[in-house]
Amino acid sequence: NIETGEERRLTFCQKGLSSVLDDPKSAGVATFVIQEEFDRFTGYWWCPASSQEGPEGWKTFRILYEEVDESEVEVIHVPSPALEERKTDTYRYPRTGSKNPKISLKLAEFQTDSQGKIVHACDMELVHPFATMFPNVEYIARAGWTRDGKYAWAMFLERPQQQLQLVLFPPALFIPVPENEEQRLEFAKAVPENTHPFRGHLKSPLLGTYG
Repeated sequence: NIETGEERRLTFCQKGLSSVLDDPKSAGVATFVIQEEFDRFTGYWWCPASSQEGPEGWKTFRILYEEVDESEVEVIHVPSPALEERKTDTYRYPRTGSKNPKISLKLAEFQTDSQGKIVHACDMELVHPFATMFPNVEYIARAGWTRDGKYAWAMFLERPQQQLQLVLFPPALFIPVPENEEQRLEFAKAVPENTHPFRGHLKSPLLGTYG
């Protein structure tokens, strides 16, 4: 909150360790390949509209974000002139033909009271695993929200980058991150039956050149 200076952590996938070997996950950060090949430099998108709920007048805010798991991505060592002699910087970089990061879209949702204080926060994921819903998707080229804030949207590409998917996500398609599979099933039951993503497909020239 820029008015009160209050801070609240909303995502918890990263451990805050200094080594990329021990801390392969990130939230809301565009990877090097995405920045280089798709000119996307952010990994989170604020919903432009908030909703007011309950007699207390709480407001609900949402942030769509990309979560990345680079645990299977190759690690490279690059000499750094800024470090001592024989020292290197360590990065994860998927060479052409090697494994890409595992990606997913998630939602950070939080409520504020009439004074703007955060009273509740929840990390949310798709009702079904991202890799199950979009098995061939390896790149999120663009993402955001519709102007009215009713839908999040994303542009997906498979590895050959021959087919572009434009997908709309109703916020109701996201559930609180469960602690176990039994809890996931319980959360999934609360999702209305007619709630699903809306997809459009387009074959177009390559948006990038990375493989």
